[in-house]
Amino acid sequence: PLQVLSTGHGTASSDGGVILSVRGLDAVTLDAKAGTVTAGGGARWGAVVACCAPAGFAAIGGASPTVGVAGLLLGGG
Repeated sequence: PLQVLSTGHGTASSDGGVILSVRGLDAVTLDAKAGTVTAGGGARWGAVVACCAPAGFAAIGGASPTVGVAGLLLGGG
């Protein structure tokens, strides 16, 4: 079995399988003209807020900067 681990907010185990960590895929970019943010699978919510705020955008969502974007948006945990 294969398990993908985005940020590790919590624990992970894969009995006899492989855990693929995407923590290093943490880039966050803002396209201010389009009003969109692109976040990598390992990005955390604090990075989204830090990317958006200087451009005058508010990132509405999680309150904890250490929570992963993927889990927050997809309802994971």
